Amino acid sequence: MVNIGCILVLLFASSIVDASQEIEATNASSGPRVVQTIEMNPEEPLEIEGWWSDGTHLLEIRPGGDYRIWSTLDRFRTPTDVGRWHRENHAVFWLESYRIPKEPRRRVPLWLRDGSLMATLDPDEEAFSKMLVPPSVPAESLIGNWTCGDHHLRFTDDLRWRHRLGGVKDETPVRRDVEAGIWWMPLDGSLHMRSTTSRRPPITGLLRDEQGDLIGLESPFGVFAPVQPPPRIDRANPEKAFDEPLTGADRSAIPSSPSS
Repeated sequence: MVNIGCILVLLFASSIVDASQEIEATNASSGPRVVQTIEMNPEEPLEIEGWWSDGTHLLEIRPGGDYRIWSTLDRFRTPTDVGRWHRENHAVFWLESYRIPKEPRRRVPLWLRDGSLMATLDPDEEAFSKMLVPPSVPAESLIGNWTCGDHHLRFTDDLRWRHRLGGVKDETPVRRDVEAGIWWMPLDGSLHMRSTTSRRPPITGLLRDEQGDLIGLESPFGVFAPVQPPPRIDRANPEKAFDEPLTGADRSAIPSSPSS
């Protein structure tokens, strides 16, 4: 009986050792678990406002308490999600979408990777990293003022454009509106314009240099060239209609898919 009892004890002890070795091997293969917020100072929380990206999507945390998410790196497209955000502490903030039907709030933990601030929006997806500036996109090269003789074109970052015709009356430079509309430029660099009038948009092609930079806009009137924006002058009656943001109907005409 004693020998049998000893054998049972030895077998039980051996099974425990084997199980512990298996657990250690599993932990070693999966890597150590690190509490990644331990390096973040709760008394000096890192700034989260600004731009974030996972390499495919784009997130903007805005100072006013709202956020925008794009399914592309092109911030001039229509966002796929908008809402408001709330900072809980130095290591967590929340996103609450304006979508209908209402969705649960999304908890977003913060952590550090090689000194860079990271945010996990979805545990099953790549984490977002904080960026100093948003990714550069082709649309940036179009925004501003362009001229071709007496013709003037202006593209603004709210995706609106205006075509004006300049002239002189009583020795005073004057400009009259010819047409206006909306524009968008996907990541492939092609220009799309729609007019709010019955006229056709004035641009028929794009001119680029050897590096691919936009240097001119082809039109029936000639080639529009970029010009430096004039200094801002406050006026008693500013053109509010041109400076107002796009309405929902205007933005609905702009494709949200980067492939369109």
